[in-house]
Amino acid sequence: MLRRLIAAITIDAFSTYLSTHLQEVCASAKSDASTDASARAATESTMSATESATFDPQIRRSSGRQKADYQANGLIGECRSRGLNPIEVARSLAKQISRTQLSSLNQFEQLSGFDQCTSKRTSSSAIFSKVEASGPGFLNFTISNSFLAEQIENCETLKKETPRHNQTPVNSRVSSHIGASANSQASQTNCRVVIDYSSPNVAKEMHVGHLRSTIIGDALARMFEFAGAEVIRQNHVGDWGTPFGMLIEHLIDSGISAQQLSTDAKDVKPNKLSNFYRDARAKFESSCTFSERSKHRVVLLQSGDCESMRLWQTLRDASYSHFANVYHDLDVLLTDADIKAESSYQPQLAEMVEELQSKNLLKEDNGALCAFPEGFTSRDGMPLPFIVRKADGGFGYAATDLAAIRYRTIKLQATHIVYVVGAPQSLHFSMLFAVAKQAGWLDGVEVSHAAFGSVLGVDGKMMKSREGEVAPLNELIKAAVRQVRDTAEGRADVQQSDIHKIALSALKYADLSNDRVNDYTFDVERMTKNDGNTGPYLLYAHMRIAAIFRHANRYTQREHELQNRHETQNEHDMHREHKLRNELQIIEPQERQLALTLLEFQYAFDTALQQLNPHLLCSYAYSLARAFTHFYETCPILNEADITVTRSRLQLCNATAAHTHLALSLLGIATVEYM
Repeated sequence: MLRRLIAAITIDAFSTYLSTHLQEVCASAKSDASTDASARAATESTMSATESATFDPQIRRSSGRQKADYQANGLIGECRSRGLNPIEVARSLAKQISRTQLSSLNQFEQLSGFDQCTSKRTSSSAIFSKVEASGPGFLNFTISNSFLAEQIENCETLKKETPRHNQTPVNSRVSSHIGASANSQASQTNCRVVIDYSSPNVAKEMHVGHLRSTIIGDALARMFEFAGAEVIRQNHVGDWGTPFGMLIEHLIDSGISAQQLSTDAKDVKPNKLSNFYRDARAKFESSCTFSERSKHRVVLLQSGDCESMRLWQTLRDASYSHFANVYHDLDVLLTDADIKAESSYQPQLAEMVEELQSKNLLKEDNGALCAFPEGFTSRDGMPLPFIVRKADGGFGYAATDLAAIRYRTIKLQATHIVYVVGAPQSLHFSMLFAVAKQAGWLDGVEVSHAAFGSVLGVDGKMMKSREGEVAPLNELIKAAVRQVRDTAEGRADVQQSDIHKIALSALKYADLSNDRVNDYTFDVERMTKNDGNTGPYLLYAHMRIAAIFRHANRYTQREHELQNRHETQNEHDMHREHKLRNELQIIEPQERQLALTLLEFQYAFDTALQQLNPHLLCSYAYSLARAFTHFYETCPILNEADITVTRSRLQLCNATAAHTHLALSLLGIATVEYM
């Protein structure tokens, strides 16, 4: 919020400066009888610069050495590009802003169209206590304590419902939780966003390779909903293709039912699906008879043979049951209703190929129909083919992905499609987007590949199970739960449900707190620690605030009644806000830092969503937790002798709890009251 506010004020002041400077240049030129072509050119150049006064002032949080809250770094380059002296301009702007700074956010909204979600009331305080130039042309801004206090007091975040977790029915998915401002830079109002994520394969157990797509995709879906978008989750399950011939034949030979194949059957090992697939593959490679039967079964399946379809559905049912259990254990919002499997696009493939051919986008290459999007070449410089239909007439995943993107733009009418898929698929998606654009399917549609790196073991290599195979996703969850349970052993106040939440906070935060394009190490011991940049540390910070309010039951009989009937979290939050209506005071440096960090939420959220990178929201949550820790350790709250100071600091605690809960909820992490 504050960065955008300062940026807009700086841009407006700079525009005013340029206008004044232009008038001076024109006046000088008019009074100078010897004005020549070069002078006129300089005047025209200045006029042109004034017409395009908007620039990026590059507002940053200041370091401790600068003794200011924010610094504008972009003025230097902008001034030099216009032939102006940066330090002179910075001094002029500092005086101008200090003299004419707006005392009303409503005034400022009229000036710049600025609007933000944290405060809706008119401000009666000056925004800045100090604005000064420094160095070669920096502008330093110090926010006034009274303005900070007003923004925290009027914080709309404290009055809204927080995003839910997967216990809420699917039909309650709405985007009216804590909506970002309609004028927020990341506002997605009137946008329909399709997010493709998770995408496991039928008859295969979900493994570590699905962890990042599922967690990152879930966080992005929550964030887009928070920003006001209509979100359509698409789980592109792999349920079609040649492997299903061997899987169906092995199912017949084994006589296994869907219930026996499901990983939730109590009498079956958790890796039943993986074993089933591995056994079928081994039989296919070792037995010519079985191999021939499998190939024939593929033909029957693709022709719609009833018995083959029934057996295929048995495999899907078993797998969907497994997927649902994993999604529940991970507390992500995907359900069966979000599945749009590969098989659903098969009826559209022939029509899609005909459309591409009619637009002259396909060429035959060694019997296959291929697209050759411009700019993609092999190592030897030859055009790189995007195989739409194979030489044998079959279709691969390139064709299915083309049909999917066509369906999402034409049928679902998406305005933005996000693919949360691993970085190794970057070339494939670049070519997919290029072909779809040539076909005219992406007119007015934004497409993004939210690529991510790999999960590594503590040895720095690709994460494997103890048997040397790809680590099952369920085992990773169980490992985190075991570690947390061992740590909490003997703690009567830690419930089993809380242990699972703490474990998920560790697992999810360890993933999301890393830049998604980078690999990260899955170290269950490190990620479950209660200190450092971890999920449990953030839960602990939130829990500490809950403990403060549990010990602050000195206010009204109403609170006592609410406690006796085991009030819900929302009731408690609403009552907590009601009882804390009192003037907020910003006195100590730690209070200032906490208040400034609280008001950084909108900027952090906007930036994270624009870059499709939840780690920026994680960084905000961690910064907030650290700021609160410093405040808690230096500023007495319940032990403060002055009751007005206590109430003021309880407001800061309340705001911190609300923002922490919000940030974690957007990341798919549930908070706990005890740990």
